[in-house]
Amino acid sequence: MNAFEPLFRGDLPTGLHDPRSTPVGRLFAGVLAVLALTFVVQGCKPEIGPEAEIRAVVEALELAAEEGRIGDFCDHLAEDYSDDRGNDLASLRAELFFWQQRGSGFTVTTRIVEVVVSTETEASATVIAGVADGPILSADTRGQIRRYELAFTNDGRRWRVRRVASHDSDVVELLGG
Repeated sequence: MNAFEPLFRGDLPTGLHDPRSTPVGRLFAGVLAVLALTFVVQGCKPEIGPEAEIRAVVEALELAAEEGRIGDFCDHLAEDYSDDRGNDLASLRAELFFWQQRGSGFTVTTRIVEVVVSTETEASATVIAGVADGPILSADTRGQIRRYELAFTNDGRRWRVRRVASHDSDVVELLGG
């Protein structure tokens, strides 16, 4: 028995009654409980800043690419997406579909070099990505390592990749050297 239990068993001092014994009292107690829970949950929720959100987008892109989930991958791209190879969103989706149909399983490893948040709606990130047909750094693995300059836009709800420029890179840069 805890210290508050007598209060809830009806062992109240003379003249007092349990407010939860009436319909209005139960409603009031329920509303208070919901409000208290809401404040606790909101107070405990960690504040996620734009840099963390952008890092999460890069990680989600890596996972979606590796698992061949084209729709999930493209959900992280802006409607006006473009890259330095001349792709827009539709042509990139078609290219990804082609690779998926080939049955080419591959491994993706990324390293986020830097994230710069310019404004509330604009940001950029530099990402080194290794894409291979097997485990990265395996002796018989074929693949490539590229440096990606990503431009992000925020539509008020979430960050999406709007523009991509890529350059050749190497394993030293991928490993952070």
